[in-house]
Amino acid sequence: MIDLTGLETRPAQTWGAVRLVPLVRREPVEDLRLHAKVYGDEASAVFLPDSAVYTAYVPHAFVASWTDDGTPAAAYGTQLGQPLRHMGVRFRRRMARSADKNRLRFLPLHLALEGFLALHFGGPVIAWEEWSRQAVAHGLSPRAEDAYTGAEVHGLDDALKVFEIYPGQCGLLLYVADALAGAFVVPHPEDYRALHPTLIRDLYGELIYDYAMFHPVRDFPAVIDETGVSSLAGLRAQAVRQVVMVRLCPGRPRGARKGGEEVRKLGFFVFRTYSRSMEVRRFVIVAYDAAELLDIACVTSTLVIANWHGAKPCYDLSVVAPGGHAVTCGTGLTLQSQQALERTTGPLDTLLVSGGIGHEDAAANPLVTSHVRRLARESRRVASVCTGAYILAAAGLLDGRRATTHWEQAHTLASRFPKVSVDPDPIFIRDGNVSTSAGVTAALDLTLAFVEEDNGTEVARAVARNMVTYLQRPGNQAQMSMFVSGPSPADGLVKRTVEHITAHLSADLGTAVLAAEAGVSERHLTRLFLKHLGLTPGRFVRQARTEAAAHLLASTSLPMASVAVRCGFGTAETLRQAFTDRYGIPPSRYRLTQAAR
Repeated sequence: MIDLTGLETRPAQTWGAVRLVPLVRREPVEDLRLHAKVYGDEASAVFLPDSAVYTAYVPHAFVASWTDDGTPAAAYGTQLGQPLRHMGVRFRRRMARSADKNRLRFLPLHLALEGFLALHFGGPVIAWEEWSRQAVAHGLSPRAEDAYTGAEVHGLDDALKVFEIYPGQCGLLLYVADALAGAFVVPHPEDYRALHPTLIRDLYGELIYDYAMFHPVRDFPAVIDETGVSSLAGLRAQAVRQVVMVRLCPGRPRGARKGGEEVRKLGFFVFRTYSRSMEVRRFVIVAYDAAELLDIACVTSTLVIANWHGAKPCYDLSVVAPGGHAVTCGTGLTLQSQQALERTTGPLDTLLVSGGIGHEDAAANPLVTSHVRRLARESRRVASVCTGAYILAAAGLLDGRRATTHWEQAHTLASRFPKVSVDPDPIFIRDGNVSTSAGVTAALDLTLAFVEEDNGTEVARAVARNMVTYLQRPGNQAQMSMFVSGPSPADGLVKRTVEHITAHLSADLGTAVLAAEAGVSERHLTRLFLKHLGLTPGRFVRQARTEAAAHLLASTSLPMASVAVRCGFGTAETLRQAFTDRYGIPPSRYRLTQAAR
């Protein structure tokens, strides 16, 4: 991250679409100097900790020299020559090297593109043969980026040649079609004279290249409704809503400290970096044929609305699928993916796998599971919705963890993946950085929990209000409720007994009383309940009363004691114990979570 303290601008100079703004330092920094150096190194095959190998070629760099006592550092002032074209190949274990105790080499380009330096600087053919062999054997590098040398930015070469270097100039702001292409600052004016001619060799982003090729910049077609804008947040919300999908993403990268991340001390100076890759939260959703559209829409709609309400950094959403093909969802509708799963690379903020009736085929597809496993290693958190848990389990990402899925699929998931501890009850479970949710609309609860974690309660509350839903149901609230539990028991006697229970929760509902009401023995009633409901009469009564209490807590302002009496618990303490056993939180806290309904 460049520190502009102590720098002043001078009149800009324009050449076509290129605008150069000089940065002048009144007092040069004498005890930290940079000089350019051409390296005669061979191309290097670099070994990484996971046994991967890639080929790198460093034709030139800048070397920083500094002193620890404030005395002037040596001024080398060398100029760049022509890189060598034909070299041997050698192998080494590490790339970072210091020239000596108080000298540190800086590569001319960021490391994400280090493996492609040979292409831009006329590197040896052998390097590309090696790269091709690795690509054929192991697939393309997971860190491919689009970038262009300054030579390809129209007008930059001529602009640099005619540019007037000011006395005391230590830096430059470079604009292409009024878009900031780069900022370059060095400690001393003499160092800048070494830097200036190298700018034509540096790399610039795809957008800058597009601006240079198609100048003047195309018109921005969004129409902002000024009547609905009364603040900067409102303006951002209006822009995001446009069909052109403008993404306004203010704020520094996730996890980066203000002012950048400290990388290394250079005597009295500190070298900091500011990673652009996490200026947005990259949220990737994996889809496949016969995926459930609602699983995906619950997530994407929630996150887009979070962007409207000022999520910082904003969520950058993409739906990926095998081959990048359109996905025919389980409903028969077609969903276009933005990218191929196998070409998606990290780092990611969140990787989420959707569920759907196609989960069996997806979990059995090695292409899907291998790339989900790869992306999980490059993600801050991993999640699944509904039967997407099958795919995480097949990828080995749920081994030794608690997980949940749609209640109808929980038993099958548990039997097929014995290393996974499957709990069929909660709406969602978070175990470390891996989250799994129950069926379909439980994706909304999980995504709201992510929004609250990332941006705080106020943003999550605003999103929930916009979506006309709860702030979020607690993750450990039971999936199945007596109010939406599906078809009635097939057995007529059990059905009548259940109806009696739900209509008389405050009455005596002991097993003996229920058996007498049904006209059978206690043992026979218990056998019938276990066969048709999977619960004893006593456990069913306790569950029905607890769920009824949850309903009253969420929908009324009745005192806790009144809720307890209405639901047949007798006292608030008995209600608290039963409620905590069922949901894992006391009823008072549960009521607070429902306050944003």
